[in-house]
Amino acid sequence: MKAFKNGKIKRIAAGEVYDESGGPATYSGKEMVQVISREGSVKLKAATTIEFESDGGLNITVGGCSIVVGTDGSVTITGSDKIELSAPEISIAGNAVNITGTSGEVNIGGKTLTGHTHTDSRGGTTSGPN
Repeated sequence: MKAFKNGKIKRIAAGEVYDESGGPATYSGKEMVQVISREGSVKLKAATTIEFESDGGLNITVGGCSIVVGTDGSVTITGSDKIELSAPEISIAGNAVNITGTSGEVNIGGKTLTGHTHTDSRGGTTSGPN
């Protein structure tokens, strides 16, 4: 089946759309464009990068988890159970860094935040933080 879309001839076969000109395939809609898989997954694949551009922010939601990129430059990551960052090096920088929790620990080089001590001015050892 052939369809005329955005001034280009497209071939639709076995559920796939092909741009027969070999150029970029462009799909546009006045209100919204949807890609829906009724029984499987949707895969985006590129040889170099995948770029999302929006004048109204970006929301990615999976189950109870979300990533929201606001138009003001803010990024909010919300997990329904746990958010884990793992890499050989993780850097966090900002004019203000706030970490809030009801329990947990910071451990760097074997020294813990809640259990570390200091040597006092008389050579003795202080107790851990209260």
